[in-house]
Amino acid sequence: GFMFIYKIKSAGVPRYKSVSRLEAQSSGNGSIKFLFSHKGIRKSLTTKLLLIHQGVIPSTEISRSVGVDHSWNTSQLAFQPIIDKWGKTNIDGLYIAGDCGGINGSEAAVLYGKIVATKILYETGKINFNLYKKQSFSISFSLFFTNSIRLFLDTLFAVPQETLSPSDETIVCRCEEKTVGEIKLGLNEGITGVRQLKTSIRSGMGQCQGRMCDAIVRGIMLNNISQNDINILAPKARSPIKPITLGELSKMKLD
Repeated sequence: GFMFIYKIKSAGVPRYKSVSRLEAQSSGNGSIKFLFSHKGIRKSLTTKLLLIHQGVIPSTEISRSVGVDHSWNTSQLAFQPIIDKWGKTNIDGLYIAGDCGGINGSEAAVLYGKIVATKILYETGKINFNLYKKQSFSISFSLFFTNSIRLFLDTLFAVPQETLSPSDETIVCRCEEKTVGEIKLGLNEGITGVRQLKTSIRSGMGQCQGRMCDAIVRGIMLNNISQNDINILAPKARSPIKPITLGELSKMKLD
């Protein structure tokens, strides 16, 4: 991360830290006016492309679509597959490695890939027990030190509170044009789960199937419902995992 920041600075790209009161407005000519507060001063930028995110989270569409059990990561505010230290899931023969199994950084992702591969090689009889034990111990030892900083990083780069409580007029679900205010209204009427919310106000019912808005919707729910009442369930994922056109579908060769 520090190397990326150094490259940005070296290229002379302006970088603003600890900003607040984020707001995006359409200029009417295809441009976006982005407003934010920095050190108490209101600033604005005009751009053709605006990208935002609230942290790196696992991509779980495939694991959810095949029935892998998932749990809610309270630090990263995201779902992740339930796996053991070997990457094994509740589905026999299915292993998950890397950031799809949980965000731990690029170095850890490589090590998780190695430990999963070692386990599979042993289970399929490609390596003997002694080699399996030796390699897995070495990889696990490296993983211990690589993951030791994870709690610190999750705390340092926690999801900003402002992200979890945007203004009521903010559009959250772009496909169905649903605002924060509409979601809060649904929650005030007794909705305690994302699936109920989806059925009631159609949030997440559009073409992206909630891929773009699911994380922020859950953040709003966490911020507006008692932890004892909220029903946190992983959303269902259906094929195709990524949207495709009818033309692409018609050209597919199925065995």
